[in-house]
Amino acid sequence: PGETVRTAMPGDTDARYAFDTEWYDEVACLKRHFSLLYFESDGSVEMIDSKTRRTFLKRCVCPGVTLSDLHVGSTVTVYARQLKVLGYADAVTGRRFEPVSERTVAFVTTEARALLGEALELAAAASLAVSELRVLSLSPSQASSLFPHDSRAAARACAGPLVAIELKGARAVSAWRA
Repeated sequence: PGETVRTAMPGDTDARYAFDTEWYDEVACLKRHFSLLYFESDGSVEMIDSKTRRTFLKRCVCPGVTLSDLHVGSTVTVYARQLKVLGYADAVTGRRFEPVSERTVAFVTTEARALLGEALELAAAASLAVSELRVLSLSPSQASSLFPHDSRAAARACAGPLVAIELKGARAVSAWRA
């Protein structure tokens, strides 16, 4: 409120992006909410406490935080604080990042588990980020609802532990199918 965020134009090195984040403070047993500002020109960040609207961390370069790390659902570490990105704090940031935040899920069955590393390499080669990875066991009814038109895929999915990989990136569905 009251702040203007410049629109990022191609070649614009002064762009600033704002993200809503949360950090679990173990000492106080509270979830604290911050606006994380990322400055593209120098890769610096600034944190503003969402409740008090006060600067929590002045603008500084934070090693390990890059623009590609900042997407909804990701976790970034800013000076030993793990911040979970909950959303975009302004419309400019939302317009900039929504086109690149398509998601898809890849499944690796028990029989193909030896190819898991290769699947992750393919995802990285397609510029897709792994936003979540889980090992699950599906019941036959769950597998049938997941693969309603392919009974063989449903049978393989419930035959043993299944690795589910959530992939995120620009045109993630078409990139993964290619």
